[in-house]
Amino acid sequence: MEAKMVKGATGPIYMDALALRRQVFVEEQGIDPALEFDADEDFYTYFVATKTIRRS
Repeated sequence: MEAKMVKGATGPIYMDALALRRQVFVEEQGIDPALEFDADEDFYTYFVATKTIRRS
């Protein structure tokens, strides 16, 4: 597993976190995007973990 961290709302790690949050919270759980995403996005720290699946 690989974990990445970024502070602030910029770059590819933030974009991965944003896509994941949109899919899980907005699309799957029906959370209003106005509640999930706010003006303080740039002040948060984001973590994204990925796992590579190896196939034989």
